[in-house]
Order: sequence, then C-alpha cells, then structure tokens
Amino acid sequence: MTLYLVALFLHLIGAVLLFVTLGLEGLAIRYLSGATTAEQVRDWGSVAALSGVFGPLSAVTLLVTGLYMVITTWHVVAWIVVAVVGWLFVVVVGTVNGIRLARMARIPAGETAAVADVADRVRQPLLIMSWLATVAVGLGVMFLMSAKPDWGGSVLVLIIALALGVASSIPIWARPSARTGR
Repeated sequence: MTLYLVALFLHLIGAVLLFVTLGLEGLAIRYLSGATTAEQVRDWGSVAALSGVFGPLSAVTLLVTGLYMVITTWHVVAWIVVAVVGWLFVVVVGTVNGIRLARMARIPAGETAAVADVADRVRQPLLIMSWLATVAVGLGVMFLMSAKPDWGGSVLVLIIALALGVASSIPIWARPSARTGR
C-alpha cells in the first residue's frame, strides 16, 4: 500500500463527511421549517450545529489530501483547478448556511412567537436555493474527480451543476409565501 492510496482513501472520507454535513443541513432546514415548539427548534438546531463539526473536518481533510495528491501525482490539471473552485464555493456557501441555521435555532425556552419566526426564516427561498446549489456543486466536483475532463468539460460540468442546483429551487420561489416574504 502506498501513501497515495491512503491519501485517496482519506480524500473519499472527506467527501463522505461533506455530504453528511450537507445532509444534516438539509434535515435541519426541512424540520426547522415545520417546527411548532421551542424544543423542536432546539433539537433540530443541534442537528444543524453538527455541520460546524463535520464541515470543517471535511474541508480540511479534502484540502490536505487533495494537495498531497496534486503535489505528488496529478500536478495542476484542468479538472483539479475547476474542482478547487467548486470546493471553495461549497465551503463558503456551506459555512454561511451552517452558521445561519445554527443562529436561527437559538431561542429561549417557551418563546412560541420566536418559533414561528424561525420557521419563517428557514423557509426563505434564498437559504434553500443556496443549500440546493451547494449540494449540486458538490456532486459536480465528485463528477470531475471521476471523469477528469479537460478545461471546457470541467467548466461546463460546474456551470451545469450550479444551474441545476439553482433551477431545483424554482418551485420554492414560486410559493406564495416566497412572494409575500412570509
């Protein structure tokens, strides 16, 4: 077994952790948007807060192992450069979403008015769209790692992934509550 294979395995673990993080955020969005009690908000807020553990662990694992593989084997090639841009998008947008969700879920016990406010804020189309776009770009990066296309193909993959993520939020933007701000 070589050090490269260990790095590749850890890189895949980092990718799994990334999607665990995104899954936890998706669950938190889903259930915080329907929360009716402060206890539910706190419970699902604690799930959202887990992204603050798994997200950085994933980001560091992907960065360190990816750099190792680039330096020792791949060097700078098109799909890697584009994948790094996608990874940066996922890290930045994912971090912002994770922080927003964790903050939204911090309410004092028994404040029922605050519960409705949390549910309304979590239902905001921009939050949901950015989460969907992050998932789609993450999947696009996974495709780049698998297919290893040239410059044109790599850029096209990331553009298509982002477009699909944004387009998947169209039904949310079309909801009456999205148009009225409630």
